Amino acid sequence: MLKVTGYPDRYSVAPGETIAFKISLEEADRFEARIVGVVHGDCNPEGPGLKFIHVPTALDGTHPGRKQAGDAGSYMAVDDAPDLGARAFTFLAIVWPTLPGRGEQTLFTQWDPAARRGAGLVCRSDFRR
Repeated sequence: MLKVTGYPDRYSVAPGETIAFKISLEEADRFEARIVGVVHGDCNPEGPGLKFIHVPTALDGTHPGRKQAGDAGSYMAVDDAPDLGARAFTFLAIVWPTLPGRGEQTLFTQWDPAARRGAGLVCRSDFRR
């Protein structure tokens, strides 16, 4: 597992615009940062190798950090979806299970907590033959 994980709040900015970086630390409370231009990003020993050029900015230096939990994978939540039990519908998922033994993993659900009813499609990777 990575000790430092991060992402920008957007992937491109024009001169004078701002960008924020979201950083999570597994084992520390501070991190070093700087902006670099990537000349070569190929770490293959047969390739040109990694080559970065430092781009000095106000971001350069040490910054405080902390562990920030996040959901891995892709998902979406819809607050006001139509009742899918009211008519036929099609649901398509291409699934590549990468966490065998993790037990039940939800692919799709629609649940009405007030009526305590709904439907779901789950993947179970802990089945026995």
